[in-house]
Amino acid sequence: VNNDGGGIFSFLPIAKHGQDVSFDEFFGTPTRSFSFQQGAEAFGLAYNFSSSFETFKEVYQDALQNGQPCVIEAKVAGREANVDVHRRISQRAVDVITNELDRDVSNGGEK
Repeated sequence: VNNDGGGIFSFLPIAKHGQDVSFDEFFGTPTRSFSFQQGAEAFGLAYNFSSSFETFKEVYQDALQNGQPCVIEAKVAGREANVDVHRRISQRAVDVITNELDRDVSNGGEK
């Protein structure tokens, strides 16, 4: 999964300070300079690239049918987009739970 370095640290509060605190230098692990294709070739492995779920399914099925080891580079959302998506999913989960709890309380504990 190529999401430009994972970005787990992008969820920390310090991430919002970016270059003011040299965030990428100390916390980022960008993969812009790494070639997954060259890495695969260095080990004699086949390489495929996917930037969509549809193409991933295709190259994955091909890899299974081939039966040989390979590297499939799946390009996904970058770090900032990843954090935003997780925040929206978390907020939606909180909203659903809050609505259910509020409904439960207003019904006297009955559904």
